[in-house]
Amino acid sequence: MKLITTMRPLTVLLAAFVLGGCSTITIEPTTEALVTGPADFEKSQGFFLWGLVGEARVDVQEICGHEAVEIVKTQMTFSDGVLGLVTFGIYSPHSVLVWCEKEP
Repeated sequence: MKLITTMRPLTVLLAAFVLGGCSTITIEPTTEALVTGPADFEKSQGFFLWGLVGEARVDVQEICGHEAVEIVKTQMTFSDGVLGLVTFGIYSPHSVLVWCEKEP
């Protein structure tokens, strides 16, 4: 019974650490970038072993065409984190979002 009492706080701490570990990387080619609507492109990309293995490429010229790229963002969303937790980090996806510059 003592083992269960000891394991409960460790389990809660581990779950908080894993679920709280969401990450975001944002690339803004200009400092005036202002996002006002939903992303023009959104896709979940698969990585493995806690994100250490795998490579994802997004062709922003194909997505935006002749428009300029306003923002590229990669993030681990809550659902991405849950998938990583359920698979113990073997599969850990990240979502990629792209916003294209709109005509004023």
